[in-house]
Amino acid sequence: MPKIYVNREFTLQLGGEKRHFTVGNHTVDAETASHWYVKAHVGDEPALDPDTSAAADALLSELDARAKVLQDAELKVAQREQAADKREASLDEREKAVAQREQAADNADQGAAGKTKPTK
Repeated sequence: MPKIYVNREFTLQLGGEKRHFTVGNHTVDAETASHWYVKAHVGDEPALDPDTSAAADALLSELDARAKVLQDAELKVAQREQAADKREASLDEREKAVAQREQAADNADQGAAGKTKPTK
């Protein structure tokens, strides 16, 4: 199967099928490679400039490092959210316990008030 390098993005309708070609290398069948519209959009692959390639590699390395920093930050945020959820659950339990104690104290006060006889 022939390989082509697309210089300009295009869409080809061939045999009732639409195919979209982006800029870059593609492996196609012989019929597609010999089509006049395809030939109008293909050419030689540009030569790699060593300086450009080195700069691209440096940028990729920098992007990888930044992605690692972001992943670490996301992990720390997730851990903090989990810790906050645990603290919130603990606080909810304490509030329920306090409410139960207050209710028990109120019930005890009402019971004690009902047992004493009023003085005349």
